[in-house]
Amino acid sequence: MDKDNEDLALEADLNQELEQLIPYQNPTASVDEALRLMETCPVCGNSLHATAFADFGRMLTHEVVRCDDCGYKAKKEISRLN
Repeated sequence: MDKDNEDLALEADLNQELEQLIPYQNPTASVDEALRLMETCPVCGNSLHATAFADFGRMLTHEVVRCDDCGYKAKKEISRLN
């Protein structure tokens, strides 16, 4: 039971971190603007590349979207596998 509570606490902390890392959450942006913000690096303007990892031991997925040119980390997402 304590392990489940620890996982929930970890997930809550990571969700708070997510809100700080995702730069494209703007409900007033047009579709084209939202796509541009999601696909290009805000620092250097080059393409962003996504990498996904599955952690089957903890039943989580980790997705990191970053710029290979400048190293900017644009997104880190943790999802629970069911």
